[in-house]
Amino acid sequence: MMLRIRCTTFLAIALVAAACLAGCATVTREEALRFGSFEVVPGAANHPGVVLGAPHGTADANTAQIAALLAKDLGVPVLIARGFTRLETGDRRINVNRPTEGVAADAGFNSELWTGRAGQVWQEYRRLLLDTAGQDLVLYIEIHSNNHPATGGAIEIATTGFSSEQARRIRDTYYRSRDQALAGTNAKRVELKIEPIEPVYMNGYGSKNHGAAKLARMSMQVEIPLPATALALEKGPYRKVLAATLREAIAALHDTR
Repeated sequence: MMLRIRCTTFLAIALVAAACLAGCATVTREEALRFGSFEVVPGAANHPGVVLGAPHGTADANTAQIAALLAKDLGVPVLIARGFTRLETGDRRINVNRPTEGVAADAGFNSELWTGRAGQVWQEYRRLLLDTAGQDLVLYIEIHSNNHPATGGAIEIATTGFSSEQARRIRDTYYRSRDQALAGTNAKRVELKIEPIEPVYMNGYGSKNHGAAKLARMSMQVEIPLPATALALEKGPYRKVLAATLREAIAALHDTR
């Protein structure tokens, strides 16, 4: 009986210790930031408080390049994070735009781990994001890519702060621009889903409730299907389509100020 109690106690202590190693360990800012890097490119146009972001610039294929190109087209600043993947950490991806690590697309946000190093990386991303916005983040637009079958191959835009009417205008602009840009080509016509008028699978729950989207008055998480990302680079037609779509989103700011 005594042996069984001791074994049970040891197991409980081991589980607590493991949990602390995952989420409670003290990690310095310098140690955490060694897993990746940040780049801020200033904007040119007069859109105060509007910032593009690519928090998974390495993990989400082509998003660092796409975000930089769109920021140039729109004349707004962009914040790009590179690294912070399993390759750099040796175990889990640090999520950067929220204080967690581990990808939870299927398992749900609660399966993500809150860790010391994720918190340090998030605090740095948060600082850079607010500095880039002039401390008032009016509209934050994140660029992501994925290959998840639950999206049905559509571009998904999770939002906060946008009305249904504004979302409809953004959707209409997307389809009008898409049809013009792809006229006479064999390029795939990618569908669009946008909140709050349509449910999206990649809904950005973590960022909305605990991360970057929560800092902004309005936000968009743009999830591009992986096959379409190549068509959004340089002279690709979806670069023009996405730029036109995001211009309409920026125009929505005049409805709320």
